[in-house]
This record gives sequence, structure tokens and C-alpha cells, in this order.
Amino acid sequence: MTGFPSKDRPWLKYYCEAAPKATIPSGSIYDYLCEMNRDVPDSIAIEYLGWTITYSEFFEMINQAAAAFQHYGVKEGDIVSLAIPNIPENVIAIYALNKIGAISNMVDLRLSGEELERYFNEVESKVIVVCDLFLHNTLSVLDQLQAETVIVCSPFDHLPLPIRWALKKKAHVKIPKGIDGLITWKDFVKGPYEPAVDRHTLGSATASILHTSGTTGNSKGVMLSNRSFNALAVEYQYIYGEGHFKADERIMNQVPPFLAYNVILSMHTPLTLHLRLVLLPNYEPEKYAENILKYKPQHVTAGPADWENFLDNPVLEGKDLSFLRTIASGSDTIRYDIKKKIDALLAEHGSPCSIIEGYGMTEVGCAATTNHYDIDVPGSVGVPYPFVNICIYDNENQKELSYHEKGEICISGPRLMNGYYNNPAATEEVMQRHDDGIVWMHSGDLGYLDENGFLFLDGRLKRIIIQHNGMKINPFEVERAILSHPDVKFCCVVGHPDKEHGRGFLPAAYFVMEPDCKLSPDELIAEVKKTCEEKLAERYQPQWFYVLPELPLTPNGKVDYRKLESEAQ
Repeated sequence: MTGFPSKDRPWLKYYCEAAPKATIPSGSIYDYLCEMNRDVPDSIAIEYLGWTITYSEFFEMINQAAAAFQHYGVKEGDIVSLAIPNIPENVIAIYALNKIGAISNMVDLRLSGEELERYFNEVESKVIVVCDLFLHNTLSVLDQLQAETVIVCSPFDHLPLPIRWALKKKAHVKIPKGIDGLITWKDFVKGPYEPAVDRHTLGSATASILHTSGTTGNSKGVMLSNRSFNALAVEYQYIYGEGHFKADERIMNQVPPFLAYNVILSMHTPLTLHLRLVLLPNYEPEKYAENILKYKPQHVTAGPADWENFLDNPVLEGKDLSFLRTIASGSDTIRYDIKKKIDALLAEHGSPCSIIEGYGMTEVGCAATTNHYDIDVPGSVGVPYPFVNICIYDNENQKELSYHEKGEICISGPRLMNGYYNNPAATEEVMQRHDDGIVWMHSGDLGYLDENGFLFLDGRLKRIIIQHNGMKINPFEVERAILSHPDVKFCCVVGHPDKEHGRGFLPAAYFVMEPDCKLSPDELIAEVKKTCEEKLAERYQPQWFYVLPELPLTPNGKVDYRKLESEAQ
């Protein structure tokens, strides 16, 4: 042991010897998809609202769409923006573009106005694919777009005709005629076209652009390579062991499609493992338990709000959940006490597993660390994946820190992004070459590693509250104290301007009450204030307390602390 986690990599003891040495495919995500599924043509690749697509049919649809994109002028290196829900066309389009060497730009389909225009135009998309339910958002800025072709998909197109018409009428869906370049997906793929040229792009080439949540400034386009996608798909097999995933087992995916968590972990990875991808077009955490019972998946990927839907949910009464074998949660962390309650509930209903969660970010291709079923340390976000290396860095002295020393979490490995699209300054700020010669991704998160390789978060660098006298407050520590109160469900602490001194900031706490809390908001504030006085140094104690019905969220489902900062200021 050298005393430095990135050199010792103590977490590798939790994997087999072959894991860190495994081969990462050298080609595209489309090539790897073909390689892994050539022997299971009749297995189901996608299940969508009762409609199923076998792997052989899936590849036919990819080839058909690739030929159509090629016919409409999409070339190798071009960027096509996709703003559509969790429907088969989204999955087909991603691989079809990858087959011809083009890049998918994943856009939140709910955006509108100038924001939507920026996402489409900053990558110079000449072809965009949008959803009919949100078509009005695109049409409102159509004159400002560089797009020459607008392809319109519908979540209803695969339903029986009478139901399709009824739902479209109810949703007031009507595609206007006479608009140049506007075409439905059905007409787009109709052909006949010349067969698409398979580009077999390199693993280092950008496969997709995903966008950051924007909690630390304007959202940035993260260019993720084929290698980044494929590396995680390979690593995932070593977390659960050989034979854990079997062809045609179901994995349920209702994660919003514009997130790296969806595209890499919830879509590409299971498809390379020849699983059946059950797509749910709407993100409805309030129906999560209901959908689990309906589709009976063996594997699920979800977020904290989905799993919290399990607690005190009457639909689960007397139900068997023994079919659940992989239970993953991402996008944000679940409070440990809530996680243990959910795990206990799952066990009561016959599930042999517990929730696996970790830590990561779009810039490193989704998850960087993960818990395992048999290693789950309270307060930790798990250990690094086999190909991932982590160091804790002292930026002031430019050196790596040892075990249990707190600093900035930095990540390296084959899954690092190619950079931020058209933003070299921001790229250079976060991707830095250290004295060891390795390029490290500076996460902006604070934390430490223990001697067994478990990572513990301790707040964010840019969320540090600086008082008028230069003293610094870590909001994470204040939030931890407030969340220790049993009647506080969620909490976020931000800086409020210090008007008395005319400079600096003081902590202000925003929190949400537990639904079954018997106290009034004022009574709870009094108790939380007392908790802070007992657990925190005086300078850490919030000067203001606000009870909210809910905390604001970014489009990526994380607490939007910048919005709270803006309100405080």
C-alpha cells in the first residue's frame, strides 16, 4: 500500500482478477450491439405497450432508418438532434445514426422557445427528430432553426388504430400540412433507399452528446465516445457475476431518454446483454410500483422518486416481488434510512436483492462507483467500477490526498468524455493532466476514500458558502444535520446575502416535511433550529428556515440549488 488510493486501488478486491483487464470493444456501439446479439435473433429486443420487436427485426429497423438518414443528407460526423420520449424510434435512431458515423444529440423533449432553439442550433442540426405531443414547441421557433428536415414521431403509433386515433384526439395531436421539410417517422423510413454505408467508426469517436443538468451554470453538451458506452456495458457484467443476465429477461426502463443514465446504463448496456428492453414512454414515479407489478421485470433501473413510491403503497399489499433480481437507482442519492426501509419492504415481498446505487456524472459516462449486494457501507456511494480510477485531490497544493483526507473527487479511465461541445475553455477547466501524466476529470464534488476503496461524498466545491470574514461553510454538513430530524424529507442549504456586513453569505435552509409529519411548519422549523444548535458550530447554523411543498428540480431530476440561490439573493 502506497497510501494513495489511485495507486493502491483497494476496491479491485471486490472484483474477479479478469475484471480490470477485460477488453473494451474497439469499434462503435452499433458494432458491439451486433456482435453481442448475432446468436439470439429470435429473442425479444424491445417490448413497448404490448408490441414486441425481436433482435433480427430490431436490426432491420436500424438499417432502414440508417438508409433514410443517409438519403436525407446525414453524413459521417453530422449531428442529429433527438427530442423524443422513451419509444422504440428513439433507440432505433441512436443506433441508425451510429451505424453511418453520425452523432445523436439528446435533447429534453419538454424544452421550448429560445432554449430549444439553442440546443438544436448549437450543434448545427440539419435534421431533427421530435415528438408530436410537443411539436408546437418546435414549430414556434421553426423559422430560427437551421434544420431542413423535421421528423415527427408519436408514442401512439404502435397502438391499435382505434386506440391510436382516440388518444391522439384526446391529446389534441394534429400535424399541420404544407410545411416544407416536415415528415412523419412512418413516411421517413418508408423508402426505398440505397442501403446505408456501415462506417465502423472507432471507439474514440463521439457517439452521442448528452447535456449536463446546468446546476453549476449553463448546461453543457458532453461528447461521449463509443468507448465510453461500451466500457460501461463490459464493466456491468462483472458487478453481478457470470450468468446473472439471461437472454429475453426483462429490464424495465422509464428513465427520461435524454439522460446518460438512460442511454448508456438503461438502454445500451442491457441490449448488449440480450435483455428485453421494456420501454415506458412517460416518466411517472407515482406509478412505479404499479408498473413493476404489471411488467414483472427481472431487472430495473430507476431514480430515488421511483423507489420511494414503494413505501406505504397499498398496491403492493400481498404481492410477490421474487422476480426482481437487479434493482438499480441513479440520478441522485437515496437517504440511507429510506433505502433500508425499501430494502426491508422488498425482502418482505420475496425479492432476493436490495437497491444498488452509486455515484457518477454525465462527463464520465454515467456511473463511476457502485455498491454491491454484499458490500454496502452506510453513508458511502460504493466503490469504483473496474475500469474507473479515483483520486482525492488537493487543488491548493496540487497533490493527491491519502485515505480519509477530504478533497475534490477526480476520476480517470476509458469512460471520460471527449470534451464539452464547442467549449474548449470549460473542457480544460475540468479535464486536467496531473503530475502522474494522467488526465483526470475534476468533478467539483468534495469527498474522501477509505482504505477499502469506499467513496464518501462531502458536498460540492462551488456550493461552498463564504462568509463576510472569509470563513467557509460546507452546505452538505448543514443538510446532514437537518436531515437527521425524522420529520424532514428533503433539504437544501444555500447562501443568503449577508446584508448586515454588505458582503459574504449566510446559510439559509429550505426543506420539505415528511407527509405524515404531525407538526405545523412553524413547529417543525423550531425543532429543526434546535437540532442545528445541538449539532452544528454557531457559524454553520442557518439564519433562515423555509418549508416548501417540494424542492425545485433541474430537468435531470437533481435539486436545483441555483434556483434556490437566486431566490435567496
